[in-house]
Amino acid sequence: MGKKKTVAPKKKKAPVASKPDENEDFSGDEKSHHEELMKIAENDPEFMEFLKEHDADLLDTQDMEEEEEVKEEEPMEQTSTIAGRKLRLRKDGDGRKIVDDDVVDFIEDGIKVDAETGQLKAQERVVHLAVKCFVACVARVGVKMDPPEFVVENQQVFERVVRMCFQQLTPVFYNLLGQVEKRTEEVREESDEDAEDEKIGDEDDEDDAEDSASEVASEQDYEKPVQAVDAVPTEIFKHWKKFSPLVKQFLQHLMMFLDEVRHDDVIFSTLKVIEQLAEIYIHYKVMRKRLVKSLIKIWSQKTERCRLMAFVALSKFCKLNDTIVPIVLKSCYVSYISNVRVVTPETLPLISLMQRTYAELAMIRPSITYPYMFVYIRQCSIHIRNAMIAKRKDMVRTVYNWQFVQSLYLWCEVIGKASKYHGREKNYQSIEELIFPLTQVVTATMKLFPSAKLLPLRLHCVRMFVQLQKSCDVFIPSLYHCAELLDNLIETTQKKPKTMNANFVGIRCILKASDTLLVDDAYRRAASEGLHELMLDSAYELATDSGFPDVVVPVDAKIRAFLKKSRSANDKTLFKDLLKVMREHAEHVNLVVLAKQVDLNDPASMESIHLALGMNSPLVKFYHTWKVQKEAQRKVLEDAQKSAEEEEKRMNKARKVEINGE
Repeated sequence: MGKKKTVAPKKKKAPVASKPDENEDFSGDEKSHHEELMKIAENDPEFMEFLKEHDADLLDTQDMEEEEEVKEEEPMEQTSTIAGRKLRLRKDGDGRKIVDDDVVDFIEDGIKVDAETGQLKAQERVVHLAVKCFVACVARVGVKMDPPEFVVENQQVFERVVRMCFQQLTPVFYNLLGQVEKRTEEVREESDEDAEDEKIGDEDDEDDAEDSASEVASEQDYEKPVQAVDAVPTEIFKHWKKFSPLVKQFLQHLMMFLDEVRHDDVIFSTLKVIEQLAEIYIHYKVMRKRLVKSLIKIWSQKTERCRLMAFVALSKFCKLNDTIVPIVLKSCYVSYISNVRVVTPETLPLISLMQRTYAELAMIRPSITYPYMFVYIRQCSIHIRNAMIAKRKDMVRTVYNWQFVQSLYLWCEVIGKASKYHGREKNYQSIEELIFPLTQVVTATMKLFPSAKLLPLRLHCVRMFVQLQKSCDVFIPSLYHCAELLDNLIETTQKKPKTMNANFVGIRCILKASDTLLVDDAYRRAASEGLHELMLDSAYELATDSGFPDVVVPVDAKIRAFLKKSRSANDKTLFKDLLKVMREHAEHVNLVVLAKQVDLNDPASMESIHLALGMNSPLVKFYHTWKVQKEAQRKVLEDAQKSAEEEEKRMNKARKVEINGE
């Protein structure tokens, strides 16, 4: 009996690596062991009964194998202990750890509020776990990357992890890094080793070569920018060397997440987190350049809400590091130009938003903005000169297109913004002085090809003049330029008008009128109303000027000639009322000036005249009344458009229900 017991070892389990084939019940030693047990049962039944009573496990080889197979099919578990609490991590078939609700609860419990500072804090291991979970979320959205250590299999868990990281990890990172108090010491030239570990590739070297263009202008009337130096991260964060790799991992995957997501709300939330982490991003050269490119792409292509958040992030990056300003100015300008090739009523508000936000970015470092702005305006003047000399269609098209016109609009906005900072810094005044070459370019654009078909483009040029007058408080003969356009309006109304064209999108969204539009009644009405509006705006800007009577003399003659030739009753009514108000206001100005002692060298005397002319004058009253009526008409049109859109949606929905019912 002893000899037979030595043949069969007790409870011998085969390792997972040497698992037998699933198609065979027994193999190798297990098969011979089973045959020996069968022989014992035949030759010595009494001994077999003894084995069943005292060592039954030796006989249950098949049951034991089935139990092992069941265990192998179950997910493996790993136990982690953090802060005295145990967390059991399940694994999937590929051996990756699964992020479930228990993991998220564990991380959220590990992030607590610091009693001293009131900021969120967590142990390093908790933050490591949170970052790994976020990496798994980034892999889930479709980013091409190596399989991460963790995997997210549930959409609800995915949303919880992303929400937790966005809301809680930012203050935790700052707490881990230990931000020191700001000092006024000079910043060193050499950055820390951890900030230098990222080398700029060939494409980034090209950007650096372009950055040297900040010295393109040789003018002496502005202060050249001082060479910016990157701050040393160890001087800003106490524990930079220890926690920089962890934070860098999160920042890199946050950029990947931003590039991959498409929903506006998710993009907005991601941009908000990036803006909060800008003070950390700024210390990684390559990463910040790639991030700036992603932000500029969103700024120029996404919805208004996302564009605004991208602008806020770009503005913060520019304020933190001057070396980013040239990249932002150039890249934003190129993106702006590439996205204004077509102007529609839907894109017009977004283009206006880009102009205003770009002007804000340009004002962050005016000493850097000036040379770039000078070069771009000079480039526009070169296009104008070539078109005036060659007189070829291809040359004219380089000027008469939306990209050129919107570029002029952009620089008008920048100069107008700089005028609001007048007196604060010499460099703001340098930008403001570019108004003279810009007005020369706009004037040349308007007079390059004075055709009636190009009346919309010429209206755009006059609108730029009015914009500069309002923002810069300078005199530009915009009122006389408007009067010159009355001749184009007469040419437009020579033929008999036809019915309204449904394809007409508005006078502000076209540059050239086709032959069909020239005879369209809607276009003619929009052109006359647009010119009337510009003339009224120009006159209103001069309403408080003592020289108003002299300015309107040539305009008066132009309007009277127009009224004699015009065949449109609507046009005659519009401009006859305007002429009447301008004459009344000119008489009012003469009476006020005669009643007061005018001293051109006395600012107080001139200011009193401005105040007197701005109170209850005929033109001011007329302008405000017209403004109220125009706003009411605009609101009625918007309500009608909304009602039409809602009705169309309702009809489409009813049509779908009817089709599905059939």
